[in-house]
Amino acid sequence: MVQDLGAVRERAPAQPPSRPARKKVPAAVAWVDCDRCSGCEVCIAFCPVDCIGLVRDAEMPTINPTCHVVVDECIGCKICVEQCPWDAIEMVRYDARAAAAVAAAGEPA
Repeated sequence: MVQDLGAVRERAPAQPPSRPARKKVPAAVAWVDCDRCSGCEVCIAFCPVDCIGLVRDAEMPTINPTCHVVVDECIGCKICVEQCPWDAIEMVRYDARAAAAVAAAGEPA
């Protein structure tokens, strides 16, 4: 069955659907030790939820960027920990209520 391309485009969403929220808050999330991270991006390539990105230090912009985990999106799968060639990532306990209180107060986590 051949459909008119215009009709297909009309039914397509204007933007791709957003990633669904995680089903439960993990007991632990990934944390990157910036002193050990080389910025090689191996963890980024393996993260199944794309919650890891490169961040450049504002105080030292000429230094290589390091990886940073968005803890609110991390599912605690530990794949990044297993794949990091520099052993720069570890799992740390995550208290969602404490993180929300810190964010509401405007304090750095």
